[in-house]
Amino acid sequence: MDWTWNGKVFYTEDISETVLNHEVFKVMCSSGSEATVVIKQRAIDINIEGKPVMITTTATSVPNPEITRRFEILNLSENKDQTKAIIERHAKFAVAGISPEYNLDYSKALGLLKRVKVRVPYAEKLCILFPTESIMMRTKFPRFLDLIKASAAFHQFQRKCDKNGFLLANGQDYEISCEIMRTLISNKYFIPLTKIQKKIVEFFEEIIKKEPNFNENAVKIRQKMLNFISLPALLTNLAILTKYGILSSSIEEDAHGRDIEKFSLNQSNTNISEKVYFPSFSVICGKDIKPIIYNKDDKDIKVNLHFPSEKEVD
Repeated sequence: MDWTWNGKVFYTEDISETVLNHEVFKVMCSSGSEATVVIKQRAIDINIEGKPVMITTTATSVPNPEITRRFEILNLSENKDQTKAIIERHAKFAVAGISPEYNLDYSKALGLLKRVKVRVPYAEKLCILFPTESIMMRTKFPRFLDLIKASAAFHQFQRKCDKNGFLLANGQDYEISCEIMRTLISNKYFIPLTKIQKKIVEFFEEIIKKEPNFNENAVKIRQKMLNFISLPALLTNLAILTKYGILSSSIEEDAHGRDIEKFSLNQSNTNISEKVYFPSFSVICGKDIKPIIYNKDDKDIKVNLHFPSEKEVD
């Protein structure tokens, strides 16, 4: 069988939580897939070569930590301005009497691209940007490099090649990748959190300002959060945040001698919701040693990093 997943897009719309967190789906995301077919009344296992680009959408499913290491979560905006912009755009389509469709120019442009090999000359200088305290960095850093390579591949007609035929990623590819990462990342540990999980983390960060030793069970936490989700859903998300190491859990006895699980903010994790900022490419090249890494409550916290001086790679 010559069929392969290479060059294919595997798209699952509104995926259920059962499928999303299933072991088979996890393996397919990692190392490929197999299929069993019946030929002449005999079951034959077929190893399907390649790996597709995987895209999923969901409104309520909660991915477990194993899946979040394999996918990047992009939370769509729910603010009023975005809703207004969508309504106005559809109104313009209606006035013009057209249906929203992909611009064929983009499809044609993509069709002209070829598979290329990309080299990132400045990759070693990027290591310092990723905190080693989180095990997530083992997958986040290679993915960041992949974004840089992808940008170079998309701009292959505007990039130079070295003598070995490798396309050279430049500063623009780094800046584009940083813009993507800033959209995807919601905390300084690069852990992809859902909107509900972000809200829970923000709750813990705010309440410890008033109650530094806050440690409560899910029922009390839900009450303090004004019952914004069901108790089972809250327990699921609290368990995931505990696996990430953001929260800590302990078992205590109540007044009736029953074991109750309580949750608190892990004391080793402070200011988790700080936004992550990447230095400009000129900083990476040692031209300006004033990178701004974090931003908390609109107050810039400057972190002095030293990058070796080197000419900009273009």
